[in-house]
Amino acid sequence: MTKKLKLFVWTDVLRDYTSGMIAVLAYDEGHARELAMKGNEWCSGLKEDLQQKPLRVTTPRAFLCHGGG
Repeated sequence: MTKKLKLFVWTDVLRDYTSGMIAVLAYDEGHARELAMKGNEWCSGLKEDLQQKPLRVTTPRAFLCHGGG
């Protein structure tokens, strides 16, 4: 049985002047958190931001994220 990938999206995170988002394609929520942290340990507040419940996307959907600062 092949596992299906899902998109996990955290919004209102990585705040500086404005908030950002994190999007990870993974097998489950734990895997998504692991992938987001890998190589990004330097990112201030990332571990705390990833404690929020992400939006789990399994059907077609679009996301927009404006920059600012």
